[in-house]
Amino acid sequence: MKKAFTYFLLISVAVACHVDIPQKPLSLFRFTPENGCKAPCTVTFTSQSENAASLLWDFGDETELVSGDSVTHEFLSEKIYQVKLIVRGIDGGSSGNTQAVKVDRADPKETFGISGDNNFPTDIVSDANGNIYISGTGKGTIQFGTGKVYHSVGGSDDFFVAKFNSSGQCQWVYMDGSTGDDHANALALGNNNDVYVTGFISGSVNKSDVVPKGKIDGFVARLNGLTGAPPMV
Repeated sequence: MKKAFTYFLLISVAVACHVDIPQKPLSLFRFTPENGCKAPCTVTFTSQSENAASLLWDFGDETELVSGDSVTHEFLSEKIYQVKLIVRGIDGGSSGNTQAVKVDRADPKETFGISGDNNFPTDIVSDANGNIYISGTGKGTIQFGTGKVYHSVGGSDDFFVAKFNSSGQCQWVYMDGSTGDDHANALALGNNNDVYVTGFISGSVNKSDVVPKGKIDGFVARLNGLTGAPPMV
């Protein structure tokens, strides 16, 4: 009887002291399209990770890390990108998984170009990396490359600056204007990837707080050459 009581006591202590040990995280993911695509290309990534408390995606193209179970990312240039999913578990451990995403060069005939109702370039410059910058004026609906479509304000002439990489893919477009006619005349490249554009506007422009002093005013604007971010005027 005493031995049975001892066994019962040991089992009770073991049950009372049971501690769940956190499972180690395991990073896994899939992506589509699986067989590659032509730039510019949007790829969808879906995590299949186990025991994950948080996730971070590194797309291998020097863009910011992104969190989320399912994310999309646009690759702009031809390259084999090493995409990594970094998973952290509740135990503080981490796991990483890297897969190659192949983005092929697009046919320049399908990408490089500006088309639409009424547009004309006014200047073109290139940098040491082979990127091409174009300024001009457009009216109505204008398409840059294969995917970036813009509409002028009120159907009037608006000015634009567009950047194409050496493969002919449109990287970004900055287009702005008023309800009157607005024009970009010339471009220049500066330090720190800056792009300068000159021109004139005939009213309050849509994307900044610039208001002309007269009926038609000249301007000089500075754009971020990497992103095409709104300018300093």
